[in-house]
Amino acid sequence: MQQGQKLKSLMERLPAAWQCLSKDYEFLKIQGQGSFGQVVKATQKSKNKTVAIKYIADAFENIHSVKRVYREIAILRRLSSMEDNIFTVKLIDVIIPE
Repeated sequence: MQQGQKLKSLMERLPAAWQCLSKDYEFLKIQGQGSFGQVVKATQKSKNKTVAIKYIADAFENIHSVKRVYREIAILRRLSSMEDNIFTVKLIDVIIPE
């Protein structure tokens, strides 16, 4: 399968919410899926940097989901600020869907 066909196939399997990111990112493959959402490996076009993007389904559906997402972001921000932390991913950005 050619690269263009692979990318089209990948985009068809992702929720519509991912479409708004396709201007800034080139999606490479789905890294994982769970009960809360998906993680996709992508290239950030402006910086030519490989990143992982996590889409959290129904992040604002109810107060419990909001708290869970907020807690995860707060923990990742704290861990990302530790210069010698090599054990977790670095949080680069948080994109809130419209």
